[in-house]
Amino acid sequence: MLERHTRRPIPNAEVRYYDLLERKLEGTAITAEGTGTYRILLPTGTLYGIIVLNPGYFSISEQVDLRTPPPKGTLQKDILVAPIQVNETFRLNGLFFAVGDSTLAPESYLELERLSWLLSDRPTMRIAIIGHTDSTGRLDRNMELSWRRANAVAKYLLSRGISEDRLQVVGKGPTEPIADNRLPEGRALNRRVEFRILSP
Repeated sequence: MLERHTRRPIPNAEVRYYDLLERKLEGTAITAEGTGTYRILLPTGTLYGIIVLNPGYFSISEQVDLRTPPPKGTLQKDILVAPIQVNETFRLNGLFFAVGDSTLAPESYLELERLSWLLSDRPTMRIAIIGHTDSTGRLDRNMELSWRRANAVAKYLLSRGISEDRLQVVGKGPTEPIADNRLPEGRALNRRVEFRILSP
């Protein structure tokens, strides 16, 4: 467990891991004093989401796909957390969409719920939800798709009682890449939805 900007270990944080297909909490762990490390045992056969709860911070979620057993028995996942403050931007790793579509897959529930929890716990917080695509295809379609994906997140939050005036929806299309669109792994990184804190 590391602070995103300083890379310092975060001790005594609660790590929760969920079965995303069954929509249930599988267990918890606490990061170690001094090192910020944690260890969890995950049975194979499903898709897991891992999040961290630590006062004043929001974690970048991680997924572990064990529907197919990995080649080795131990996986290392460094989870990054960042302070909840103005202009801090978080990638929502746990959102799943079909190719070219803006419908949220059921296994996106944990990422959506924890964003809802954050906004419910902080009733004055306002955020911008920002959709991005890779550069494949027509610019106008990518701009529209990125907005529709961001709007799908906003619609979920509205359904959970979050006021519309606290949410700004933005579609950036392929205009703000964070990786090389010439490479498959770069395109995967560029296809993302983020949220930025406008007021805490």
